Amino acid sequence: MPQGMYTGLARIFRAMVRYPHLVGGEGRFCTVLMETFTGALIGKVGADGCYGLGIRASDETRRLGADGAIGIAVKLEEGNLNILSAAVVEILAQLQLGTSEQLQPLAAFHRPQIRNTAGDVTGETSHQFRLSSL
Repeated sequence: MPQGMYTGLARIFRAMVRYPHLVGGEGRFCTVLMETFTGALIGKVGADGCYGLGIRASDETRRLGADGAIGIAVKLEEGNLNILSAAVVEILAQLQLGTSEQLQPLAAFHRPQIRNTAGDVTGETSHQFRLSSL
């Protein structure tokens, strides 16, 4: 990758970390995620159930075998944004990225309750996948 592209990507990363409320908005998953991880990562929802994460190089990324930063792309075929956010938090938990204190503000996104139109809880979200190493 050309050096100028790294400079541009670093600038975008810094802007997203500095102004997470402009990325998603108050209480939205992207914003809460970036505020919680205080500069360690960025995340952004995309169209049709896509989510992208950029994780800054750290002891955690080195523990995972990376020689630098990590990028993670998540795609949910059916596009449900609540389930997409839940899957992103589950991926972070399975990779052991972040402390329990960092993951706590994301708990409402991790296993959201499913409610009917009357507001009654009719189910809950569970995660039926396990990540495997490359």
